[in-house]
Amino acid sequence: MAKIEYFPNSNLRMVASLDYPQLWDYIISNVNRAKQMSISDILNDVFPVRENPCNLSGMSHLHHVAVYLGDYIKSSEVFLWHDFLNAKYVAKEFVSLAFGPSYIAPKYYGTPGWWFSVCLNDGFAVEMFCCLRFGAWMDMPVNVRMNLMSHKAIAITSNNRVLELLNCFNLIQSVEIIAFTERDILGHTYGHLRNNVNNKVLELVYSSNFNQQED
Repeated sequence: MAKIEYFPNSNLRMVASLDYPQLWDYIISNVNRAKQMSISDILNDVFPVRENPCNLSGMSHLHHVAVYLGDYIKSSEVFLWHDFLNAKYVAKEFVSLAFGPSYIAPKYYGTPGWWFSVCLNDGFAVEMFCCLRFGAWMDMPVNVRMNLMSHKAIAITSNNRVLELLNCFNLIQSVEIIAFTERDILGHTYGHLRNNVNNKVLELVYSSNFNQQED
């Protein structure tokens, strides 16, 4: 399958509102591409090692995809993108829409950022991120910024298994746990792993309604 190139700016500058429809098409293309990947494909993309130390039991399916929108310069760009998504939500293209400030971007990369989350009508969740073009962040190579703020998430079948798997992958020399939340207000447990060689990120997540998602 042909690689989907980043649309539309090679320097990761977030696009103007006129180009939001094309940016949305790019996001959906990435989601559809990810849906065709097996769990093994996803793991091999993040952890390109021959000897995986982990028992992969409890890994079920692709839970969601997160796509990087690009760097913004003015806060108004963040809210314009939210307005674009909200119009789709009002038009019933989404089941839900939420957004808020990023936790990971300022803690690890020294710049503010925002996340957006939508649930499509087929029940699949899509996350989107953008970061302020500021400080050391804007000097990082394009592919590094893309990888750090994009990820795929694998659904885990039990709450306790999330931390077990995180700790196991953390045994790989280049891999680091960069976030872990246990039983949030929705009953979800999740954590993020980063491979510090290729800067790719993987999320493992247990949802309290896991069995419903399997239907």
